[in-house]
Amino acid sequence: MWPNPSHPFRQIRENVKSSLATRGEIAVDELVDSMPETTAADLLKSLANTDRLRMVKMLYSTKKTFSDFKTATGLEAASVNNHLKSLLNMGLVSHSDEGGYELTKRGRILTRTLALMSEALGGEQID
Repeated sequence: MWPNPSHPFRQIRENVKSSLATRGEIAVDELVDSMPETTAADLLKSLANTDRLRMVKMLYSTKKTFSDFKTATGLEAASVNNHLKSLLNMGLVSHSDEGGYELTKRGRILTRTLALMSEALGGEQID
């Protein structure tokens, strides 16, 4: 699924550890307490689809066109369009100045977070 742990993942993990050490467990607990459930659920729903995850992973390394998504996923144009709308609406993807689509900063953070979660859980599929 996700790439094997490598340098970028180790760096992200170290950044998370450093942040926890800096902020302390109490600050993280406060973040959890104040987290708006609807916003968090909407973010998770926006990526709770294997095709959307595949599209976001494609955008992680480079910009893509609508045609790129259609070819890589094998989906019909209407399905690609619906997935892109969902990702655009949640602010995870934006239209590139050069045409096509790119991952936003928010999209990159969420993608990295999901990769770390997957690694932390051992990449196991949950029934």
